[in-house]
Order: sequence, then C-alpha cells, then structure tokens
Amino acid sequence: MTDVPTLIQEARHWAEQERYRRAIDAYEAAVSLLKDVINDQELLGDCCLELGSLWRLQGSNRNTGYYYQQALEAYTRAFSSSTHEKLAKINFLLGSFLEQIWKLEPAVEYLNKAQTILKASVGEHHAHTEAVSRVLKRVREKKTSHAE
Repeated sequence: MTDVPTLIQEARHWAEQERYRRAIDAYEAAVSLLKDVINDQELLGDCCLELGSLWRLQGSNRNTGYYYQQALEAYTRAFSSSTHEKLAKINFLLGSFLEQIWKLEPAVEYLNKAQTILKASVGEHHAHTEAVSRVLKRVREKKTSHAE
C-alpha cells in the first residue's frame, strides 16, 4: 500500500506536469487513506483544497464545490482557532468559486468569513485582507446590478 506522503508527492508531480487527471487520482487515493486510516484533518483539508482547485481547472463545478466544502469541514475540525489562515483561504476560494458560477449570495457569505478571519489574524490593512475586500466589493456590485 502506498503511503499518504508518497501519494501527495506524486499528485504534486503530476500537477506540475499539467497531468491533472493523474494528480486528481493520486490526491483522491490520499484522501481515501486519510479518511479511512489516518486521522489528520489538516492534511485531509490540504488534499481536498488541492482536489477542488484541480477540478476547477478541469471545469467541473460539482467536484470543485464538493472538495472545497470537504476542505472547509476538515479545517474546521482541525483548528480550534477560528482565525487560522487556512480557514480564511478556503472561505476565500469558496467565495471566489461561487462568484464565478454566479451564486452571489453564498459567495458574499464565504468572502465575509474570509475577511473577518483575516482582519482578526493579520489586520485590516494586510495585503490579503485588502484583496478579499476588493473581491467582496466586486461581488456586491455584481449582486446589485444583477438584481436590477
């Protein structure tokens, strides 16, 4: 049986080579082991985040949303602090993905969460906080113009 670090290394190799289906297969094997054998919620979240991003590159909205949501759930279980940067990152990715598919109301919710976490952890004037604020503003503007 292949171990999780080897599968992750293999997945990263395939992703660097732009062989996304092979990378997806390796990450999915790692996720299966992490769920069934190893209880490392942070690593599970990392793998699910990568899977969501790979599926996003492949244009599979269903799989993108599924794996981003799995990453959020794993990170929520992993971190007792609700201000961990990985929670901000996955909330931002979920929000920007939902904006891309015009699910603007939930996009705003996830982006608000990302912004709140970043303000608490790195401050209001940090580059990441400001970037989330810009995306949040854009989504709110889309929401307003779409409602008209």
